[in-house]
Amino acid sequence: MQRNRRSDPEIYRSELEANAAARRLKRSLSRAGLPPQLLHATTAAECRANEREADTYFNDPSRPEHLRQFTVFAESLTEHMLKNDTRMREFAEAYVETRARMGLPSVPAETIVHARAVEIVAERMRRVDLLTSRDVAAAVRSTKAEVRRVERQQQFDQLVRAVVTKVQRNCKRYVVEAEMENQARARRGKPRAPVESLIVQAPAPLE
Repeated sequence: MQRNRRSDPEIYRSELEANAAARRLKRSLSRAGLPPQLLHATTAAECRANEREADTYFNDPSRPEHLRQFTVFAESLTEHMLKNDTRMREFAEAYVETRARMGLPSVPAETIVHARAVEIVAERMRRVDLLTSRDVAAAVRSTKAEVRRVERQQQFDQLVRAVVTKVQRNCKRYVVEAEMENQARARRGKPRAPVESLIVQAPAPLE
């Protein structure tokens, strides 16, 4: 039956593409350190239960307000952490030290940071009555991811600026060294390399 099915060129091609896509997804998940995608068959009863839950969710008259509150809360939490990250962490470290002096159990500073941020943002919002603990946890996860992304971008921008400054400061030296490298490559029978590439590969000069 499988041979008969694959005798159709279109079906065979679509199955090959689906298999290739599945392999790419598996490799991507592995590189990202994520577990493989889990698939399981759903019974008719589970399908009906899922449909009922979906109808209840999407037909809930409070849903638009719920989504509005969650969106505003998540965006406000991220904005607050991006603006006040240093101050929030100083508060958390002081709080942890105070607990230690009082002999209370230790609490991770990261937990204190986001708990305090959630408290501040919730107090400033006009309405948060429809938010659940899952909504708050999702907003915190989103905020953590965005803060990490911004920090990585800032580090990258600082690195680029440092490299540009270093190259500008030592440009003449790099050009001379690149020309010496090309002369050495020519003696070894290798083609010349662009000066820009050699400058990028050159080690940082000693200050």
